[in-house]
Amino acid sequence: MVPSALHGLILLDHVLEPYELRMGRPGSVTGDQLRAQARALGVDRVTEVIVLAGAAYAAAARQVWPTATAPLEGAGGMGYRLQRLKARREGRYAMAARTTAEQLPDNSRTTLTRTTLNSLEAP
Repeated sequence: MVPSALHGLILLDHVLEPYELRMGRPGSVTGDQLRAQARALGVDRVTEVIVLAGAAYAAAARQVWPTATAPLEGAGGMGYRLQRLKARREGRYAMAARTTAEQLPDNSRTTLTRTTLNSLEAP
């Protein structure tokens, strides 16, 4: 399931038209709407929820599932989240989860950027 700022909880096979709205902005779905959708979909009592999204989406998910985990929380922007996911895939997640670009020496930031770009180019 994917959270959408405009539509709420979306099933993976549902295709949406493009839109410009971020979670938490005026016009985005509310916690009440997300809870109602979760109930209607039968997922409101799920005990393990993992959110692979930014802070606003994690906060929205926690309005439905208070114990939801967000392993990408604190990773920064999309590039840093992709880098953390790649590190997880390569078995380096423990280090990546504790490291942000601000904590690394300047020469490591270039490596992070190059790694992120490489992951985007991968098939």
